Amino acid sequence: MGMYSVIQILMKNAHFHTLIDLPGVVLLRFALISGCFIAFLAVGMASENGKPARTYDHFDTDLAEKLIAAAWERYPANRTFESRVRTAEEQVHQTRWSYLNSVNLSYLYTPDFMSTASTGTSDQRFGLGLAINVGGLLSVPSRIVQAEEGLKIENAMLATQRLFIRKDVLQRYARFVEQYRVCTLRTQTAREFQDMLMLTKKKFEEGEVQLDRYTLALTSYSDALVAQVGAESALESNRAALEELLGTTIEEVQ
Repeated sequence: MGMYSVIQILMKNAHFHTLIDLPGVVLLRFALISGCFIAFLAVGMASENGKPARTYDHFDTDLAEKLIAAAWERYPANRTFESRVRTAEEQVHQTRWSYLNSVNLSYLYTPDFMSTASTGTSDQRFGLGLAINVGGLLSVPSRIVQAEEGLKIENAMLATQRLFIRKDVLQRYARFVEQYRVCTLRTQTAREFQDMLMLTKKKFEEGEVQLDRYTLALTSYSDALVAQVGAESALESNRAALEELLGTTIEEVQ
């Protein structure tokens, strides 16, 4: 029997022959029809393109590694640490060539030095000058050491960021899997209470059980639905926290 047929049957039979004014009857009727409709949509989405829906009922190590790689590739803050490492590398390169900043080479060219107008002769003179900043020259090795230490610090911070991303992704993925399993259990429990409610309703209409039994079944099913909604909300919250690091949906990570 298809899901559409099930919905039609429920819409035809989701009424009560007695106790029409019983509190919660309208809510129960709406919950039954809405639940089936949502399930119908979920089945349709899962079977789109013939692909089964991915489940997360266990901690998949291979998927966890893919999630870590995706988070490192897409999380914007990681690019900041990589950029700082490149800047520190360039600083080391420039500092190693800073010896030249302490050496100043100059020249002087005088084409008409001591020229004589009567004889029409002139002497040309060249002069070379070399100035060395001894203090600056001696400080270069220290500046190179500082630049290299700065590069080590930036590399350490980059490595720390990698470890942080790995830890955070694993923790958020583990919480997502845990909540996925909780949500699955809550959904199964709600279905079981729904079946029990339908059976109790039938017995109640046939006079086999008292009102208190029927009311208890109705209350238990309502509580199960509330617990299911809470579990689904927590699951989506954990999904959002994980996908914040991924920069995409978890389904897109292959």
